[in-house]
Amino acid sequence: MNLPKIDGSKLPSNQIVKPNTSMHIRRSVEELGKYFRREFNYDQRPFFANDKNEKYLAYVWTTVAYSNRTHKLETILIGACGFDWKSYSDAPSE
Repeated sequence: MNLPKIDGSKLPSNQIVKPNTSMHIRRSVEELGKYFRREFNYDQRPFFANDKNEKYLAYVWTTVAYSNRTHKLETILIGACGFDWKSYSDAPSE
């Protein structure tokens, strides 16, 4: 089998996801959050693509792999993590 050579300069970079990042990428992070929720039995998804909170960051990790289905190189989302700023009005003071 002759696999295509991968040009390292064309590999997608890992990305920081902010509220103004394209919806396509934010929905991908949300989809990974659904898997995470299912696998670890959480009550709520950890990320919402339409979140109105302006104080969050998410990181996305990607790789490029050859697809036997399409016979092309494809960018694959392999992981994500998110950080959300929360504030509470009823939190005890320190």
